[in-house]
Amino acid sequence: MVVAVIQLRRVETTVVDRAGRTWTIYVQGGRRDDERWIGWIEFAGDDGQVRVTGRETTQPSFEALMYWAGGLEPIYFEGAFERSFPSSAPGLPLTGERLVA
Repeated sequence: MVVAVIQLRRVETTVVDRAGRTWTIYVQGGRRDDERWIGWIEFAGDDGQVRVTGRETTQPSFEALMYWAGGLEPIYFEGAFERSFPSSAPGLPLTGERLVA
């Protein structure tokens, strides 16, 4: 299995947590072995930490996934940050789904 993760968007807005750390936001995507595409959010902290959400969306095509990624607003990222968890394996969603090239 080859894992194909695509950075769909680096968001210009950042998230600042309660401790004052700034987090850069990346919208990520990958194709599952059933031909559908999933999207999730990664947050890269200014201290080197990474937080990742689970799957935020499932779309029928890459084009639909890009449309979803392009429509996300800053308030969405605040909620996604609250749903995220520390990750030791950035680049993969927390769902453990099989992604293929």
